[in-house]
This record gives sequence, structure tokens and C-alpha cells, in this order.
Amino acid sequence: MDPATVRVRAQFQHESEQLRSRLKGNEDRINQEKQEQERLLRTLRGGGNAKEERANVRRR
Repeated sequence: MDPATVRVRAQFQHESEQLRSRLKGNEDRINQEKQEQERLLRTLRGGGNAKEERANVRRR
């Protein structure tokens, strides 16, 4: 295989891995924020112990 082709493929693979990693990180962050919002919503609606919910949020 042509050295230029090998180099381009390696660069493409590296960039692809970086994008996958960023996507995974963004998905994880979104899921954490979603869980926190759900906890806060439950607290505001009076479901569960409000003090305990606030303590759980503060620990993060």
C-alpha cells in the first residue's frame, strides 16, 4: 500500500477514535445531568426526603 494512503488512513482512524471518545464523554455528561435533573424534580415535587436528595447532589 502507498505510504501516503497508509498515513491518511492512520490519521482518519485516529480522528475517528477521538470523535468516538468525545461522543461517549458527552453522552455520559448528558446522562449525569439528566439524572441530577430528575432527582431535583422529585425533590421539588415532594417525592422522597428533600434533605437526603440535596445531600446527594452536593456530594458530586
